[in-house]
Order: sequence, then structure tokens, then C-alpha cells
Amino acid sequence: MIKHIPRKVKDKYEILGIVGEGAYGVVLEAREKESNKTVAIKYFKQTPGYFSKLHIIERELNILQSLRFENVVELIEWFRDKKRYFL
Repeated sequence: MIKHIPRKVKDKYEILGIVGEGAYGVVLEAREKESNKTVAIKYFKQTPGYFSKLHIIERELNILQSLRFENVVELIEWFRDKKRYFL
């Protein structure tokens, strides 16, 4: 299973599994405990050069926060721990 998920994420979401993995991050399938709604959680891996990639994370956050279209991914919230961003 997935290791090192912050308590803030685990308290709110039940992690169901890994949907996919790429160069910068991992996408998880999860269920919001309060609403029982299925969601995707993307977290960015901390890899060598991670801090040089922060502009990529910030750009994705800005784009996702501005999108409001049917059938397009909606950013519900985001978290950050000492090492990673969770969208």
C-alpha cells in the first residue's frame, strides 16, 4: 500500500489505490469520508531537483484553481507537508 500519507489526508480520505505514476508524482484513487465521493489525489514526489520543480507545482495549482468547467478536473483542495504537495 501507499506509505507516508500525511494524517491530514488520511483523516479526510480513504486511500483506495494507485491510479498512475509519472516522473513528478503519483495519482491515488480515494474516497472522501464525509461525502463518500470518489476523488483523485495527486502528490508530487520529492526527487533530486524537487525544489527546482516547485514552479511546475505552483503553475498546476494556479491552473486547477481557475478551472470551472463540467467534465474537467476540479481542484477541491490542496495540502502540503514538509516534503510534498497533495492536490
